[in-house]
Amino acid sequence: MTNTGLFVQLFMGFLLNVALEGSSCPVTLNPPKVVVKYGDSVAISCTAQAEHYGMGWEAARGGTGPQTGNHVVWRVDNLTDMSREVMCFINPVSQPQCHQNADIVLYTVPDKVNITTNSSDGIMKEGKDYYLTCEADVMAPAESLSVMWYKDGRHFETFNQVAHENLNESKIYFTPTKEDQGAEFKCEVHLDLRPEGPYINASSQNIKIYVWFGPEMTCVVEKIAEGETLDSKCPVHGNPTPFVKWVKNGQEINSSRPLRREDAGIYSLNATGSDHIENNVTVFVLYGPELNCAPIHTALEHTTIKLNCTAGGYPTPNVTLYKEGEEVDLENTTTTRNDAGNYALVASIGTHNVTQTFEVIVYYPPSQIEDELQDSRFILGSSVDLKCAAKGNPRPKYKWIYYNTTNVSEKNDDGVSILMIHNATTLNIGSYTCYASNVHGTVSKTARLTVKGYEPECPLRITPAERMVLEYKSESKSATCESASAKEIYWQDNGEYHTSGFEWVADTHNWDARAAVCEAVFPGIGTCSKKLDIILYKKPDSVSISIKEDKVTLKELNFTLVCEITNVAPAKSVSVRFFKGNESVDTSAVHISCYGCNITETKRSVNMSFSTSISASRELNGVEFSCEAKFDLPEIQNITLPPSRPLNITVNYPPTINTTKLSSLVPVFSGYAEDLNCEADGNPRPEIRWSSNVTLPPQRSDAVLSVTEKGIYRCTATNSIGSDYHDVEVVVKVDYLPLIAGFVAVTVVIISIIFVFIYSIYYKNTKMRRYNLKNPKLGAVNNGNVANNGWDLPLPMTKLSYCLLVFRGHSVSASCPLVMTPSRVLVPYGDPLIVNCNSTTNQTEGMGWESTYKGVPLTSANHVQLNIKAMDRWEIESKCYINLKNGTQCLEDLPVIVYKMADSISIVSENKPMMEHKEYKMTCNVSNVAPGNTVITWYKGDTVIKQEKLDSTPGPPPYNQSSTIQLTADRHDHGKTLSCRVKFDFGPGWLDLPTYRSLPLDLQVLYKPVFNEPKVENVEVPANGKITLNCTAQGNPKPNYHWQVPVDQTFGHPPVLDPQVAFPGTYNCTASNSQGSNVKQFVVTDAPRSAPGTTAGILVAVFFVLIAILACAVYYRQKKLLDVSVSGDGCSLSLKPSRVVVGFGEAVSVRCEATRPVRVLGWESAIGSSHTQQEQSVQWKVDSLIDWIEEPICYGVFHSAPRQCEEKLNLVLYKTPDSVTIRPVDHTGPLVEAKKYQLLCEVQNIAAVQYLTLKWYKGDTMVHNHSFSYLTSSSPVQVSSILEIFPTRAENGASYRCVAELELGPEGPQPLPSVTSDFLNVSVHFPPTFIGSETEVVELISGAEMMLNCTALGHPSPVYTWQSPSPMQQTGDEAILMSATLAPGAYTCTASNSLGKKNKTFMVKAKTKGV
Repeated sequence: MTNTGLFVQLFMGFLLNVALEGSSCPVTLNPPKVVVKYGDSVAISCTAQAEHYGMGWEAARGGTGPQTGNHVVWRVDNLTDMSREVMCFINPVSQPQCHQNADIVLYTVPDKVNITTNSSDGIMKEGKDYYLTCEADVMAPAESLSVMWYKDGRHFETFNQVAHENLNESKIYFTPTKEDQGAEFKCEVHLDLRPEGPYINASSQNIKIYVWFGPEMTCVVEKIAEGETLDSKCPVHGNPTPFVKWVKNGQEINSSRPLRREDAGIYSLNATGSDHIENNVTVFVLYGPELNCAPIHTALEHTTIKLNCTAGGYPTPNVTLYKEGEEVDLENTTTTRNDAGNYALVASIGTHNVTQTFEVIVYYPPSQIEDELQDSRFILGSSVDLKCAAKGNPRPKYKWIYYNTTNVSEKNDDGVSILMIHNATTLNIGSYTCYASNVHGTVSKTARLTVKGYEPECPLRITPAERMVLEYKSESKSATCESASAKEIYWQDNGEYHTSGFEWVADTHNWDARAAVCEAVFPGIGTCSKKLDIILYKKPDSVSISIKEDKVTLKELNFTLVCEITNVAPAKSVSVRFFKGNESVDTSAVHISCYGCNITETKRSVNMSFSTSISASRELNGVEFSCEAKFDLPEIQNITLPPSRPLNITVNYPPTINTTKLSSLVPVFSGYAEDLNCEADGNPRPEIRWSSNVTLPPQRSDAVLSVTEKGIYRCTATNSIGSDYHDVEVVVKVDYLPLIAGFVAVTVVIISIIFVFIYSIYYKNTKMRRYNLKNPKLGAVNNGNVANNGWDLPLPMTKLSYCLLVFRGHSVSASCPLVMTPSRVLVPYGDPLIVNCNSTTNQTEGMGWESTYKGVPLTSANHVQLNIKAMDRWEIESKCYINLKNGTQCLEDLPVIVYKMADSISIVSENKPMMEHKEYKMTCNVSNVAPGNTVITWYKGDTVIKQEKLDSTPGPPPYNQSSTIQLTADRHDHGKTLSCRVKFDFGPGWLDLPTYRSLPLDLQVLYKPVFNEPKVENVEVPANGKITLNCTAQGNPKPNYHWQVPVDQTFGHPPVLDPQVAFPGTYNCTASNSQGSNVKQFVVTDAPRSAPGTTAGILVAVFFVLIAILACAVYYRQKKLLDVSVSGDGCSLSLKPSRVVVGFGEAVSVRCEATRPVRVLGWESAIGSSHTQQEQSVQWKVDSLIDWIEEPICYGVFHSAPRQCEEKLNLVLYKTPDSVTIRPVDHTGPLVEAKKYQLLCEVQNIAAVQYLTLKWYKGDTMVHNHSFSYLTSSSPVQVSSILEIFPTRAENGASYRCVAELELGPEGPQPLPSVTSDFLNVSVHFPPTFIGSETEVVELISGAEMMLNCTALGHPSPVYTWQSPSPMQQTGDEAILMSATLAPGAYTCTASNSLGKKNKTFMVKAKTKGV
């Protein structure tokens, strides 16, 4: 073989071997790739896929020789080197040897990652190049490694290491700037060996770099505002912080000082840091613009004005003057009044400007008064305004000259003076002159007011006005005629003049006296007069009443009543009222007659008659009529005239038969009699007669006819006026009742015997398996104690108290010559005490008062006074003594009682409303009263029910006292009022002070229904079959009614039952309310039918006797055979807990335990019933209790007696209310002081209401509470409470609220469940009241400003009006009148609001200044 052929053969073999190794070596490695941490163990399985001569592993560590098996494992416990490959080889049968390399990645976790910089000291200079190095000791494939760089926590660059496996370091190059100062760098090494291995990252620590730069400053020419600093506008920056030095004019300056306008110039900078710089800066200081101008400039009209204003600023500002937005030039013109006004001076620099405003005032005299003030004509009763206006500066002052009247007032408003005439009268006719003036001049104008057809009214005032009404021949009365401005006044009477004075006396003895006339002379008006009428009246001598007719019958439809009045005057003012009993008769037409006189003209006393027509009716029979006269004169409305004697009227009318008691058809049972009762009404009393078409039986004296035969029977009633009749048809029926009753009796007897027989056999052969006897009445053991009512006890001994009268000081004889006025003193606390002591002898040497308070020393006089301006002591001992010339002394004690009325008297009720027959404690509280000698009297309505006398209690006065009373609620008290009255009891000889009473307390009593009629009524069904059963009962709350009737009929729930068909039997009516129930029984029977009725009654009685015997036998038999079932203390059951309080929707669980062996133990309940036959306890459990059920019962059936017992669970299911609201009752808007109001608090949907307490609060103070313990409803209800208030002005703005609180006992939740209403804020209106006295005296100092303070308290706020003695005085409508020109006299201030008004008078008296 040639060399070339051999080479080709070898080359082809090599290629074949390589191909077999790479693609078809029949082995499988598991796992195909392994990632191993340095030093950890590793294992790889090699499995043959073809027949072979041997296989194994070739490796530096863990290799194996050829093995014959098909599975070889390479294993190394601590892998630290992968410098040589690891391969699995195989020698296949069908091919040459081949192998497969294991894919193994060996890695290490870096212990630490370091970051460094090439800056030796960590400081870098701006603009130079530096690098950072990240170093880590790690072993891993290069493609799995990467380095990430971070600056200040933000990633900015990543390097992937692919060059070699072991990473030593990674570098990053950068050039720092000033912005990099303080930046922090770090690097992270990331090793990603997924999916066969982990993902690992490691981070270096942060490295912080420091960059040095500067110093830097950019200013060359700078404009700086005044107040800013050089440092703020031209700062020098650098790191490290440079040393900065500023120099101006060779002097170093403080660059942080605010610049002023004089600091402008050239500044030099010398700064040293990481480098050194020197610069010059030109500085301009900006300020302004600025203005300085006076706020007001004044000038006289037609002169020039000089403005004193300055402007400043840099650059120099532009200055412009504006008025109403237009540019003006004020200084170069002559001033007119039109130049007055507001001006704006504007100084501007570029976009900056400043404005200052000022006012120019131009003074000028008043112009002519405007044309609005002219002569005019007005209508009487209208309002007239006269306006006076003139222009001037200063503003003119106005003065009016006119005739003064009270309905004229002046008002100055915005430079205009208005003279206002209200309700103009003829007194306002005249001239009105207005003067307008200021310091530069005065103008005036006059206007005249007239009324067409009218002359000026005479300004006279006569008292009494218009007329005098006097009794004939009574004492003389006088009238006065006055006027404030009249020159002369005199009276004219019957043509004669009386000029002696302003008074005129009326003559009451002259019927023909004429009216008096008062005349006067006034300046500007002349002579005028007014007339005063006089009316003389005389009471009648007698008043009588009669009728014209002799008798009154219904045939005459009307009769006439005549009222006679004798000797009365004046006739035209007399009227009459007729009365029927105590009721006034409406008489639309009354005829009046006067005997021999003209009613409208006569003045003398006359006789008069008044007659009226009355319609006759039988109801007027026996009625009393009377008449009463009165005077129709308003001046004597309070005079009562005697009425006539009553007149009894007799009215005759024809008979009328009562057909309700006498039916038209009457059935009669054969063999029995039926009574026909004929009653008739008539006057005179009618006579009754019977007639018939058959033979009449004898008629009884009472108009009753007993009939047995059929026929037509006529009843006729007759009297002197007329007659009436009524026909009755009698029919005969056969009575089958005895036969039916006998059959029923025999049947009942047979059934009773059979039932007793069967029942006896049954109980002989049968035992009771189930029994139940609830609530047995167990016999009580008598312990021998007997109640003692107290009658056998001896009467307690009482002590007699004696009143000892002790006199302090020396004994005084009855002849001590002293008289004290008053002799004893009863003085209110704080009021003055003044007592005069006078000597009754001329032998007085001296007198004095010996007193524990404010005594008077010995005085040489016959009179000495004890004067205490304010008695502010509760006790005082005072004696008046006298020293006589004979050397003796005597004295008299002055009895003094200092008292104080109570601040308040109120009744506190224990509960409201009350329940009948229960006792309630009522307390009458009296606060701050002194002394304690009081008598408290209790009133129920107007009846005194208790009186208690109290004495002073220990301690200083005043005292708080109280009296209590135990009141047993009674139904008759419902609607009555309870009050207590307090009165001082100082003993005999002392003045009785007024009695003060509390506000009445309305009593509300709840009581169960009580029937108006007897509880059992026997009702017979009349012939017409109609009956009425009246079950009406009285009760509070109003009763509800329920009927039980002997037949199946529905009647609803009326109090009165009126069935269409009346069936015999027992009708039971139950009247019930929240306080209980009562049953009334109506026994309805047919009318009695003698023998048949008796037979039926006997049979019914026999039937009931047999039933009673049978019931007794059954009861006796049952009592012997049955065990007794008990409950209560004798029951062997225990409930844990025994009382449960559960909120609506909450869970509840109670356990019942038996204390002895039990056969059956269980719960009986509408929800959650359960039982057990094995356990000694059983549980009643409900997860959410939302049903209003009866209380669950635990029952037990035991092996021994008592065989059965039960315990009822005390279950309280409560629910808080849905809402609590408060509102006034029948009222909206504000309240009025001292009036009675009611507030209503409504609680919606609450349970259990018996535990509810409704508390009323005013602010934070509880004023009332209302308990609902008398209610028994277990389901949700709606309740309400009413609070009565009498608001005072102090309560204006007060807030009321009510709180619904459930007091559920110790088992209930804490705190107590409660719901509060919203606040109800009340506004209280009250009339004005002055703070001080209603009359004040003010001394007038000439030239000084005076103040009259009329401030009053009121709501709404009062409105003030003033009346001054001078018509020219301007008073205004403010509460305080300030003026320096007050004239002496009376100033009346009226404070008024919608509730009233009050007057206050200031008496201004003249006083010279300095005196």
